[in-house]
Amino acid sequence: MTDDDGDRTGRVGLSRLREGVESRALTALAVLTSAALVVAFYYPTATVLIEAVVVDGAVTLAVFAEVLTDPFYFGELARLLSGESPVAVARSLASPERRLGIVGFTAYQAVLSTLASVALGLPAAYLLARFEFPGRRTLRSLTVVPFVLPSIMVAVGFVATFGRNGTLNAALGALGLPPVDLMFTLEAVVIAHAFYNAPLVARVTTAAWESVDASAVETARSLGAGPVRAFVDVVAPQVYPAVLTGAALTFVFTFGTFPIVLALGGFELATVAVFVYRL
Repeated sequence: MTDDDGDRTGRVGLSRLREGVESRALTALAVLTSAALVVAFYYPTATVLIEAVVVDGAVTLAVFAEVLTDPFYFGELARLLSGESPVAVARSLASPERRLGIVGFTAYQAVLSTLASVALGLPAAYLLARFEFPGRRTLRSLTVVPFVLPSIMVAVGFVATFGRNGTLNAALGALGLPPVDLMFTLEAVVIAHAFYNAPLVARVTTAAWESVDASAVETARSLGAGPVRAFVDVVAPQVYPAVLTGAALTFVFTFGTFPIVLALGGFELATVAVFVYRL
C-alpha cells in the first residue's frame, strides 16, 4: 500500500466517522425537540381536552353541547343549534338587537378585518408586482412588518394617533374641526387589524401577481374577451389561491388577536382572547 492509498483510506474513515457523529447528533436533537414539544405543548393540550370530555370518570360531549347551545358564546346561532326554527333565528340575526355572543363577535370582527386587509393588500400586491417606481424595494421589504412587529406596538401607535388627545384630533382642532372619537369602537379594531395584516396579504399575493402571464391576457383580449372576461378566465385562477391563503392567515391572526382588541376595543368589545384574560 502506498502513502497515497493510506491517506485516502484515512480520509474515508474520517468522513464516515464525521457522518456517523452528525447523524447521531441530529437524532439526539430531534428526540430532544420532540420531548420539549410533548412537555410544553402536547401534554397541556391533551390534559385540557381530556378534562373537557371526561366528566366524573365517563366520556361525554355534554360540555361541548352546553357551550354550543349557550347564547353567551354563540348568540342567536345557539338557538339554531338548540333546534329552533332557522327562519326565526335568521330574523333575529337581521334585527338591530341581534346577539352574536363571544365566539360570534370574535368571528364577525375577524371577517370584517380580513375583508379590509384583502381590500388593502391585494391592490398593493398588484402595484408591487407590476410597476417599477422609486422605493419599490423598500415598500416590498416593509411587507414583512407583520412578522416582526409586535401587535401591541400597532395598538399603542393607534392610541397615540386616533386617541382623544392624539395626533389626528390635534390636527382637526387646529383646523377648527370637531374631534373624531374612534377609540373603543369596532371601526378602530378593524382599521388596526387591516393596517397590521394588509402587508401580510400583499406579501403572499405579490408572487402570484408576478406569475401571471401578460401574454396570455393579451391573447384572450385579441380573441375578443373583454377586460372582465380576461381577468376572470386568465388572471383570477392564478391569483385566487394566494388570495385565499392570505385571507385565511389573516382570519386566523385576527380571530386570536389580543393586544389590539384590548387596547382599542376594551372589555365592551371582548373577543375570546379578551374574555379568557378577564377570567
